[in-house]
Amino acid sequence: MEGDEPDINPLITPCKCCGSMKLIHLKCLRNWLNQKRTYKTHKKQVIIKFNQIDCELCKVKFPFKIAYGNKIIDIVDFDMPKKDFIVLESLQNEQKKVFYVINTEDMNKSGGMDKIKVGRSVESDVRVTDDISVSRSHAFIKKAPNGNYYLEDNKSKFGTLI
Repeated sequence: MEGDEPDINPLITPCKCCGSMKLIHLKCLRNWLNQKRTYKTHKKQVIIKFNQIDCELCKVKFPFKIAYGNKIIDIVDFDMPKKDFIVLESLQNEQKKVFYVINTEDMNKSGGMDKIKVGRSVESDVRVTDDISVSRSHAFIKKAPNGNYYLEDNKSKFGTLI
């Protein structure tokens, strides 16, 4: 990636590799991670799964944010909704990362939904399919008039944690 400015495409150290393997361009790492992801949509919600999130050489799990200079840079790069949204991250599996990008733009609007249903069932707005500890109708996300979001458990077997 010749010609890139250092601020746009810095050399970073995301793992414990050393020597000539220690540094990698941010864009190169993002390209590699993008090849390891699947991207699905369900009822206007986006589900992004990264199947391998560790260095193939030193086996250290890549962070999804890294400090560079006086900034925090997201290593994972994906299209986010233009306005109101929430990103949930699944913590169930060390080898796989799953992000749920929940578009809340239509919540509490005339004709829009007043809550978002989270669960394993097909009727759920946010469908969590690969975690059996999630109930069919697990929880609801609600948006208050002041813009705050609330997560309400729906009497699920294992409860809801934030």
